[in-house]
Amino acid sequence: MLLCLKHPQRTDRYVKVLEEDGFNVILVPVIQFKFVNQQELSTAVESAAEYTGIVFTSKRAVESVVNLQIDIQILKEKDIYAVGPGTADFLQDKFGFASKGSETGSGEALAIFIIEENLKSSRNPFLLFPCSSLSRETMTTPLENAGIQCRRIISYETSENQDLKSIMAVLEQQSICAFFSPSGVKSAMPHFSSEHLKAAKFVAIGETTKQALENYDIDVYCAEEPTPAAILSLLRVFNLCN
Repeated sequence: MLLCLKHPQRTDRYVKVLEEDGFNVILVPVIQFKFVNQQELSTAVESAAEYTGIVFTSKRAVESVVNLQIDIQILKEKDIYAVGPGTADFLQDKFGFASKGSETGSGEALAIFIIEENLKSSRNPFLLFPCSSLSRETMTTPLENAGIQCRRIISYETSENQDLKSIMAVLEQQSICAFFSPSGVKSAMPHFSSEHLKAAKFVAIGETTKQALENYDIDVYCAEEPTPAAILSLLRVFNLCN
């Protein structure tokens, strides 16, 4: 059994790929979201002359802008950056135009990408960054240190699924547990019994999620990229399905 501890999507590409490979996948909704600061975000996005680009590090951040119900074409001439192919594909689907930097796979790596892209630029870049209430400053700090202004707007709050404890209580202990975010780790791990921690195998999507899991003194396998193919490769290489 493979537990995907993540927010459910209408069509989840991770579940699709893993089930096609023969895994019994259970999607565990560890966190829930609520949009906030929508007026502040709307004003910022519609003030087109004041910024040169916008950064998305999650699908939820994209949704927070879609939820504004403004003319999204205002972003068409801006630099649009995204972390990971999942966010980039979602952005393409919702906005109708492509983004840059998705191959970097993390906020820290995207910051380096943006800095390098602007080294020879004569303009002064100013970026909008709609993000979670739990977002860290691992991307904004290096950008600002490089002279790139980045306005961080908390556009959604992340909290634990109120039914998580009861869901976790009935899950099979000898399972593979795949985590997709530090917030998912923070919400779910306190509900693991000591027996479950010993019996389960833990997989992380991304280095920051891996670090969050390692705080619980457990062995963690980390996928090289935030993609279904990377998880599948990891499971095969380390023979985690046995």
